[in-house]
Amino acid sequence: MSSDKEPLYSSAVITLGSCFLAGLAATLLFPPPRMPAPKSQVFGAALVGFGVVVIGWAVRTMERGGTSPDAALHPTALVTRGPFRFSRNPIYLGFLLIYAGGGLLLNSLWIVLLAAGVVAGLTQAIIVRDEHLLEQRFGDEYRTYRARVRRWL
Repeated sequence: MSSDKEPLYSSAVITLGSCFLAGLAATLLFPPPRMPAPKSQVFGAALVGFGVVVIGWAVRTMERGGTSPDAALHPTALVTRGPFRFSRNPIYLGFLLIYAGGGLLLNSLWIVLLAAGVVAGLTQAIIVRDEHLLEQRFGDEYRTYRARVRRWL
């Protein structure tokens, strides 16, 4: 489990990177059927672009909301507008979109299939801890928000 001081986005990058490398290795060792290119690559590029936009939107929304987007710092405000109206974790969602888009760009079915591992890893290693911290810090305000907005989408 992460400590309060550990840079959590680093943990996310490690989770994403590990699954991505495992997917690349599996693609080289056990080549899956090729996905239909260039359609998959166009869709992959769109996912990467959308992921970057979601992350940028979330970071700007947090900064405007008076809290740092640095997940290792204690939040100073509960942000519920912008992309946080649709997902409690839009930055991690953006990371996932970039990951899946990268898999499609590389035409690697294994990378795309390992996206489920990315979701599980981010949820268990980081998001559950974040949710506990937010509930401790913001109490009923966070519980109401959590009941209204889904974890991912």
